[in-house]
Amino acid sequence: GLTLLPTTASAQLIIEEVIVTAQKREQNIQDIGVAVSAFSSEDLNKLGADNVHEVLDFVPGTGFYDVTGGGVPVIVIRGVGLQNFRVNDTPTTAIYVDDVYQTSVALASSTLFDLERLEMLKGPQGGLYGRNAIGGAIQLISRRPNFEETDGYVTIGYGQYNRIETEAAVGGPLSDQIAMRVSGRVVTSDDTYFHSVTGNFDHGEEEKISLRGQFSIRPTD
Repeated sequence: GLTLLPTTASAQLIIEEVIVTAQKREQNIQDIGVAVSAFSSEDLNKLGADNVHEVLDFVPGTGFYDVTGGGVPVIVIRGVGLQNFRVNDTPTTAIYVDDVYQTSVALASSTLFDLERLEMLKGPQGGLYGRNAIGGAIQLISRRPNFEETDGYVTIGYGQYNRIETEAAVGGPLSDQIAMRVSGRVVTSDDTYFHSVTGNFDHGEEEKISLRGQFSIRPTD
């Protein structure tokens, strides 16, 4: 005879805990009532993101437009954006680097490097972030100096238009109370990054040089 035995199957879903500081303190992203998109340094590396534009491509309800080709972009979140091209205009999306407000919209096109995390908050954020946050806020959080050990990395990339990307960082303890970290990124390319719509010429040669230095102090009693 044929005997059928019952079988059971089980599956366990594990949701990784994501800690953000969108509300000025460390919280689980599942516990806050704000629409936040968070990208860790590993996420940014997998995306190959060089600037905020390449991150916004993966965030629904957002847009990034550089129609002038002059490095003065327009960020739109949930339909709210400043449609202008002057470098001294202040945007409707506030951009912060380690809690320091970036005064010019041109800084939205600056290169990303050696970050701990990128957080994007959708909707008005004036209560916690102050001015120019009608559309939302973007917070870039640098990787902090390490008091436990010396670490670092070097990466080199090559792409279209002879684009060369070099990034490096090194940091560690100088003593029991002081740690440091130095990081930088250099991006160069040939022309034809932007294509002219008014003539038969191309432009857009890139040359970006970024450097960051940090010291962290743990005072004794």
